Amino acid sequence: MLNEYETQQPIAYKVLSNAVATNHFAHAYIFETNGYEKGLDMALCFAKVILCPHHYMENSKCDQCFQCHMIDDNNYLELKIINPDGQFIKKEQLVDLQDEFSKKSLSGNKVYIINHADKLNNNSANALLKFIEEPPEGIVAILVVDNVYQLLDTIISRCQLISLNGQANVLSSDNTLNKISKLLNNSTADYEEFIANDSDSIDKALNFVKYYEKNGKKVLSHMNEYWFDNFSDKDKIYKAIQIIIYFYKDCLNFKIGLSVDVFDDYIEFIKDVCIDNEVSDLVRKLRVLTENNRYLTYNANTNLLMDRIIITMEEGA
Repeated sequence: MLNEYETQQPIAYKVLSNAVATNHFAHAYIFETNGYEKGLDMALCFAKVILCPHHYMENSKCDQCFQCHMIDDNNYLELKIINPDGQFIKKEQLVDLQDEFSKKSLSGNKVYIINHADKLNNNSANALLKFIEEPPEGIVAILVVDNVYQLLDTIISRCQLISLNGQANVLSSDNTLNKISKLLNNSTADYEEFIANDSDSIDKALNFVKYYEKNGKKVLSHMNEYWFDNFSDKDKIYKAIQIIIYFYKDCLNFKIGLSVDVFDDYIEFIKDVCIDNEVSDLVRKLRVLTENNRYLTYNANTNLLMDRIIITMEEGA
């Protein structure tokens, strides 16, 4: 049950277990996984606690009742898990969910989990927003997303954020290179390949950031020198942007007094960036990078994409 995450996710566990102890649940949660591989599993455990009629006994350690077994078998009608249908989560999936959950619950509570909530398109995001704004009694939403900046502000503002310790944090003894390699690659072979042949991509990506932070839009005149000469294909560009996203996220963490998760070896550069950026600047840059990096999967023109990223990041400067 939920208590199995007490060690790896102590802060999130404390917040969620307090909700269990007081029997007071928010109507919507965002589980920001930050690369933590068991984010969906933890969301399912929390859903089980909400739905289990015995959760108030022994702090969510039931796992033996009819409801718990039905959830484990993926046969419990009061729990709905929505995954992307192809590239996106579609509006029709949200409409079907609302129709299904409009029926009276037999147990008193219903939970729906939207996995990979970053795959919401404009139509489905707006449909979800309406459902979250006017939540029927006893219905709890859990959105699972790797990076909260991939969601609409209006959705974020209506949810309780549960930020999980990411893979980099769990592996806090690693240096920056090992953390980045594990965050960017899904297999041991890819991890070792990155360490052997692409380890310099971190410094190359941060050199680009350093030039951009000093020169703003002027970097557009030096894109070949600072970007395309180093990152030639879409896979390398995607990973380079991900590196920059993790860097700016550490900058934001540092700016608001949280721990630096990934770029421990670059703390002085982080301090320099934080001096020149307000929290709103860092949030804007993170959102622009995250939103635009997804376009690489749609065969976007990389030159135009990078131009758009720089121009949009500078719009609020």
